[in-house]
Amino acid sequence: MSYYLYTETAFHHQGELEYARKLIEATKDSGASGIKFQVIFNINNLTSSKHSKYEFLKTLEFSEKEWEELFDYAIDLGLDLIIMPLDLEPFTLIEKYKKNIKFLEIHSVSFNDQQLKEKVKESGVPLILGAGGRTLEEINQQISFFQQQVSVLMHGFQSYPSKIEHVRLEKISTLAKKFPKIAVGYADHSSYDSEFSVLSNDYAYLLGARVFEKHITVDEGIERVDFEAAVSKDKIKKINSRLNFLSTEIFSEIHREFSNLNEQEITYKNREKIAVASKDIKKGEELNKDNVCFKMIDKVSDYTKIHQLEHKIAIKDISFDEVILKKDITRNERKTNY
Repeated sequence: MSYYLYTETAFHHQGELEYARKLIEATKDSGASGIKFQVIFNINNLTSSKHSKYEFLKTLEFSEKEWEELFDYAIDLGLDLIIMPLDLEPFTLIEKYKKNIKFLEIHSVSFNDQQLKEKVKESGVPLILGAGGRTLEEINQQISFFQQQVSVLMHGFQSYPSKIEHVRLEKISTLAKKFPKIAVGYADHSSYDSEFSVLSNDYAYLLGARVFEKHITVDEGIERVDFEAAVSKDKIKKINSRLNFLSTEIFSEIHREFSNLNEQEITYKNREKIAVASKDIKKGEELNKDNVCFKMIDKVSDYTKIHQLEHKIAIKDISFDEVILKKDITRNERKTNY
């Protein structure tokens, strides 16, 4: 896998079906491969009625039928589904749409929700495991439970927005080294108006991340749920373009074979010093360090080391500073047969 980029909708839709459809359209236009939905039918299954924002959270719900409409629309536009079930009810939909679901995701807040984890495991769908704010011991415990189902360890967290110095991007390289058989991801939550909303994804790629999640919005900077880290489709296009450059130009397969030189490297290599006559060499004269030296010249020769010319004699006169070519010399049979 070179890299995989998808958008995150979270509750940015605020329970507005038409706005959610616009997020799907923006995702398609951005060039991302998939779209993530945090799915719940009844907020009471997630949030206590004593929560200070309970009444507002109730307005964020979609019904099962509405979720089906959104899933179908995303699929019709050629997008993969990444589903984060927030309680048990969405698993009826998960089973129905299983062939279109690229990943399920378990949020870090659900690490101890055993019933939810059992349903995710039962589904068999490849899993993104949110690793933000978790220790290696806790991550290992989840991997022990889900085994090979864990496809991605997702670094990053939302702190409305997340400052780059708090995210600790270096953890990506630690995860890549500790879990070499699992892809590492990065969920960027930098402020929409920060340079790091784009740049941090470059850094994450260089540290080993290959799966990328980015909050998307229709109206960048307009206050809605999770607007602090949500960016426009144009910024996601830019992220996608930069990741593609890193993938194809910096980390492409052909470049991973160190000695497989490209045309430009060969041209540069051929600038090295090559064998030339350090004085006039007469036909029949043996070549040695007294009449051969090495200089730069805008020609190509097979000879870059003195030992390559040992026991060779000139079969023509070679002028001072002239390149010594294979066609101008032959073996000294008397010396090599001795």
